[in-house]
Amino acid sequence: MFGMICYREPGAETARERMLRGVRFRCEYVRRGVSLLSRRQARAAARKLRSEGIAYALAPEDYPYRAELMRRGIVPPPVLPLYCASAEAVVRFRLEQVGAEPRRSRVTLAAEYVTAELRALAFALCGDVRYLSLAVAAGAGELADELRRLRGVAVQTGPPERLPPAALTAAFGGARAFGEVLRFDETLCVAYDGETSNELLAAMLRAGVLDVGRLRVRSVEQRWPS
Repeated sequence: MFGMICYREPGAETARERMLRGVRFRCEYVRRGVSLLSRRQARAAARKLRSEGIAYALAPEDYPYRAELMRRGIVPPPVLPLYCASAEAVVRFRLEQVGAEPRRSRVTLAAEYVTAELRALAFALCGDVRYLSLAVAAGAGELADELRRLRGVAVQTGPPERLPPAALTAAFGGARAFGEVLRFDETLCVAYDGETSNELLAAMLRAGVLDVGRLRVRSVEQRWPS
């Protein structure tokens, strides 16, 4: 179960649990605004959620005490797994951003090892890009053999510095990569069409109720620490 921080509205229902987009949330109610009482309510809400084994919670966008929650072990659902699960749409959007036509372009996938997300991305792209390369330290040969056997696609593998230049390299984790790189890490920020927040989408993914194939990417950017 996930937690949800809700504002206490006069006369409004204060249900202990709420279903939202197929996800069950344990609700904690707090007052709006900045005050000593509001800060205390944030601390109390975090204690209650943690006592029930809940670590992930949604909060209103304007909630001023998110840091209080985080200091007590209550954090938003992580969005990086969401970005990785929708990697195909994210990569296709970035290719368009950099002006690369997939049918004429080489794409490199870089990682320390083959994950389920990387494997799915390789299968999704292999028939649409001109060349696909794998700069994967562990498991690249097996994945290349699988792509050749099941899709009839020849994939080049090797260290990134020995592979031909790519229009785009999708790099997972701390994998080495060169040229135009899209890193799937904490610096990545993706916006999707619709009004659903990324944190709620991440909760839906974690709960197994999100159809990733229906997501439409609106923007992709890498936000480096200043």
